[in-house]
Amino acid sequence: MYDYEKEILYKYNDTIKAFQKVICLQPDNFDIQKNIKLGIFDEFNLQRQGEDVFIAKSPIGGYPSHRRIVNSIEILSKTKQDLILKVNFQDEFEWKYFGILVLEDYKHSFDQ
Repeated sequence: MYDYEKEILYKYNDTIKAFQKVICLQPDNFDIQKNIKLGIFDEFNLQRQGEDVFIAKSPIGGYPSHRRIVNSIEILSKTKQDLILKVNFQDEFEWKYFGILVLEDYKHSFDQ
């Protein structure tokens, strides 16, 4: 869930039955987000590297070699209506890929 007004990206966590903050888009308001689970990827911690780049690291000190892992998340575009992210990841053979994630703030999706 993308909330433009708070500038926060949330993900629903089935284990704790609550929304978990994934990324705070305000440059000076970002703590390390811990134990994020995103789709097929193992849990990771997310730390800001630059204004629009976040680096993912394993919460246990090193990823298992047989998993798909997130390396970083980049903000490509941020508007009132949507947020476009580039998720850089690698597979178990260390081949590098990326995926584009488009999220919409439904409160502002019909604003002109």
